[in-house]
Amino acid sequence: MDNFSELLSTRYLYDTKYTRHNINEPRPFVVPAPAFKSYPKAKKIPLNKDVIFSDMKLSDCLKKRRSVRRYENKPLTLNALSALLWSTQGVTGKTGEFLLRTAPSAGALYPVETYLIINNADENSGGLERGIYHYNVFDFVLEEIKTGNFSEHISDSCLGQGFLKKCPVVFVWTAVIRRCASKYTNRAMRYIMLDAGHICQNLVLACACLDLGACPVAAFFDDEANALIEVDGKEESVIYLASAGHPKE
Repeated sequence: MDNFSELLSTRYLYDTKYTRHNINEPRPFVVPAPAFKSYPKAKKIPLNKDVIFSDMKLSDCLKKRRSVRRYENKPLTLNALSALLWSTQGVTGKTGEFLLRTAPSAGALYPVETYLIINNADENSGGLERGIYHYNVFDFVLEEIKTGNFSEHISDSCLGQGFLKKCPVVFVWTAVIRRCASKYTNRAMRYIMLDAGHICQNLVLACACLDLGACPVAAFFDDEANALIEVDGKEESVIYLASAGHPKE
């Protein structure tokens, strides 16, 4: 017997359909979350706002994009990290109270937060040490959560995928779920996952443009990944990751 229709993923899709009959039905009330997350007491690492890309055409970036799992033992500079972070969620405009970004988001709610696990750093990393950082979109800075070597931890939490401990940086994306659910209620997870996909695609294309490599990762032990970056897994939870670095020939 085929259990396709009983899968949680399939049932979620069915149960959150819009129809002409239910579109105007009352929706559950969800208290909104703050539009931005920050760590006020954390050490701040300013990013470079003067991001410079090569003159590579978009079509060339698209042709060049591949998942890269082998990396040189070479850290990313702060300028490169600034370029990648701006590409994923950099502020590009404002409309009313909303800060518009390089990647689209349902309702301009931007429920996805970005964390970096720095596995490799040097004097060109702008004061970054090995450790875990939060990307503060509003101020365009990195906020230090904790320092140390977490390369084995992130690899182990992602089912032992070895390249995650050898790449210089791992992008970790979380969802602040009620930030989207306060408007879209039961359909929120549909939109959150779409948002994460937009952001990750921007990262891999920016890497291609900068002669870097990236590899998206969706296989991980949720509770372990959440514990590593110190989020509760309920209000905020890891949903996607990606490695980034200099490809190894």
